[in-house]
Amino acid sequence: TVAKGAAYTLPATATATYSDSATKTVAVTWDKTVSTAVEGTFTHTASFTENGVTKTAIFTLVIEKDPEIILQSITLNPATATVAKGAAYTLPATATATYNNSATKPINVIWDREVSTAASGTFTYTASYTENGVTKTAIFTLVVNPDPELILQSISLAVKTGTATAGTTFTLP
Repeated sequence: TVAKGAAYTLPATATATYSDSATKTVAVTWDKTVSTAVEGTFTHTASFTENGVTKTAIFTLVIEKDPEIILQSITLNPATATVAKGAAYTLPATATATYNNSATKPINVIWDREVSTAASGTFTYTASYTENGVTKTAIFTLVVNPDPELILQSISLAVKTGTATAGTTFTLP
């Protein structure tokens, strides 16, 4: 059994068995050449002639249709991010598609909604991709950190020294 379009060569030799049960490897001639262009089951006849006696053997070759390649999954990279509340963030535009034959390729994804960093928390977004009627999804997690807590570090005066005469009123700046 071989895949449609794959190269295949019929065996060049066969084992001949004689009346005394002895065997010998012999070169055979085939009735036709192999073509794997069309799927199906095909028989080929090998022949060998010795001392005026010709013997044949049948070889069956099955040509399978092209294997169907099916989308198995999509993977985001990165699949998570952390941003500050109110910061701009753009979800990844691409992902990697993986198929049943282990092949991969970059793809463009569609998101279930626009990203928002207006509120703090952990949010999930769903990316999707459809190919040949098969849809796969992947989850992206966005952590939006709250506004940082402001802690008083120091104060400073605009004017650090002043002069006043005894008995007068002085207004601090």
